[in-house]
Amino acid sequence: MVDMGLSNRPGTKTHDRIIAEPPLLSAAKAPSPPRRDISAKSLKFAESRAERHAAVEHQQPRAISPWHAMPALVRVMFALDLLMGALYFLSRRLRDVIGKPLVNFFDLNGETNLPSWYSAAQLALIGALLIAFATSGLRRGARAAWAMMLGGAAFLFLSLDETTSLHERFGYWLDTVRNRRHTIFHETGFWMLICAPLFIAAIALLAVGARRYLRGRPGIVLKLAAGVALFIAAAAGVEALSNFAEAHGTAARALVLLEEVGEMLGATIILWGVCDLIRAHGVRMFIADDSVSL
Repeated sequence: MVDMGLSNRPGTKTHDRIIAEPPLLSAAKAPSPPRRDISAKSLKFAESRAERHAAVEHQQPRAISPWHAMPALVRVMFALDLLMGALYFLSRRLRDVIGKPLVNFFDLNGETNLPSWYSAAQLALIGALLIAFATSGLRRGARAAWAMMLGGAAFLFLSLDETTSLHERFGYWLDTVRNRRHTIFHETGFWMLICAPLFIAAIALLAVGARRYLRGRPGIVLKLAAGVALFIAAAAGVEALSNFAEAHGTAARALVLLEEVGEMLGATIILWGVCDLIRAHGVRMFIADDSVSL
């Protein structure tokens, strides 16, 4: 508070008197800093951290095992391949219990039975997929699709062979030209010496014709090449070894198991490569019902 007055003392000059109360002239207190909202900032930091973590997970997806990476159809086929081998092995071990008709039904070396029908279905499926894929390419004017079409026809022919025993009939015909009895091919005949090289040459020509579809896709090429190699090695190579095993003995049956299951596994790997090829070119196949319900 300020008090202004005059001095009444004589002989003195009149002075203005200013009396200031100390509290009013004391230094003003500095304003307190604004209070920080620590909880809000912590929440924002946690949210941004979670967003960065989610972005990293989105950019780097989790590793998938090879078994789950393959198409479901291929996984089923692999399981059925092994099942056919297991049924053959068990039927031989239990042949005195289950009877001869059931033993023959599971015989991998037999005809018109479960393993032969399954192998024929495998090869027919590969052929049908290749032909459907080739048809899609031909509609777009791709001349290289003819190689895929011929490849599909080749696998349909192999499927027919599984049910009609064409290569065995060809082997019997070769016996009329050169009898197998006193040769190292006394058990199988000479069919593999002609059919195997022709099959390899045909596959090579088809691969050259279809290189447009295979270029830049090493994974697909590897699957197709591995499947074809395993199929030929089992069909021709392992069967040739049966000429050196005692007929109907344990070694001969083991070779039959190795040969037939090897062919099935090779066909399944080829099917895997074909499925990946179709998917890599963006072709989607579905069954449409065009019938109109009345």
